[in-house]
Amino acid sequence: MNSHAPGPKLPWEGKAQPADKIIVTAIMLSGIYGLATMPLIPWMIQNHPVALAAIRGGMTAIVNLGALARVDEVSLWAAVFVGLPATVMFDWAYWWAGQRWGERSLHMILGESRKTEMRLAKVKRLTVRFGAIAVLTAYYSPLPTVLIYAAAGWAGMRFTTFLILDVLGALLWTSVLAGLGYWVGQSAVDAVEAFADYTLYLTLALIVVIVIRQIWNTRQQLRAAPPRRAPEDAAPEDAAPEPDVEPDVDPDKTPVE
Repeated sequence: MNSHAPGPKLPWEGKAQPADKIIVTAIMLSGIYGLATMPLIPWMIQNHPVALAAIRGGMTAIVNLGALARVDEVSLWAAVFVGLPATVMFDWAYWWAGQRWGERSLHMILGESRKTEMRLAKVKRLTVRFGAIAVLTAYYSPLPTVLIYAAAGWAGMRFTTFLILDVLGALLWTSVLAGLGYWVGQSAVDAVEAFADYTLYLTLALIVVIVIRQIWNTRQQLRAAPPRRAPEDAAPEDAAPEPDVEPDVDPDKTPVE
């Protein structure tokens, strides 16, 4: 029989259960939500900076609020806390993916490449050795934060513990960003406003890149999928036996002895 490379694997075994569908939906929504709210930045960062931070969080919005606090346009407490819920909005889904799917969730996030196993080994060591500290300082790690969250679930961290550490880590991150904006002051406000003029173009370019990459990945997956065997490619032993056929004998002729 012919051997073919396996097609793309799903992170769960067998038929998807309701929990699997919830996790996948939440992870997809996290990406869609981020892309859908990016076009709001150029308009809201100047006219509704607090609402922008509440809707999507993000470095630009929070640094801008810190700078506005320096010039007494918003409260410094608002700069620190307003963007916190949006920052941690979908983190639970990645923890749940790691807790439910184990190591396969890490492969789902990293994808399949030559460096995947090296990065997996690194995040495993980091999570097993440091655990709580890894989640608390995830925003300062060179690894993707969602990968650390999934690894925390895979390592067996309880959800309550993860949630507390996640919120504290995000609060530490927003405090640093707001403090940076407050320290820079009006210069940061001017820089953010200038950056906002180009954000829409950057957003459109990013969407185009994502669409092209998705098309490319889909084509690669289709090429890697095992081809369907044509009937003529079937092995000889699999072929149906031919029926026995009696010899064509003329009844008017008798054999010569």
